[in-house]
Amino acid sequence: MRTDVAFEGMEPSTELEAAVLRWAARLEHVWPIEHCEVRLRVRSLLWGLIKRARVELTVDDALHVSREATFHHQHDLYPLVSDGFRDARRQLVGALAR
Repeated sequence: MRTDVAFEGMEPSTELEAAVLRWAARLEHVWPIEHCEVRLRVRSLLWGLIKRARVELTVDDALHVSREATFHHQHDLYPLVSDGFRDARRQLVGALAR
């Protein structure tokens, strides 16, 4: 599986990237995944920070799973990464059950 991690509006973090790779490896136990792309984005607005984690998976040419988790207050990105991967896993299991 090819895994791409992109950081937008923040410095790259080896710890966050390692967390993404661990979650991606867990999903490989459900079904072989061709490609996993994760974008972690932080934006600053007048009322605080918006943090987003977007998980996109390509299982094969016909099946794509995507999930975005967002926090509008000051939390770290680890819960967003885990929420995004858990939701993507639920979508993947549901799609493969059909």
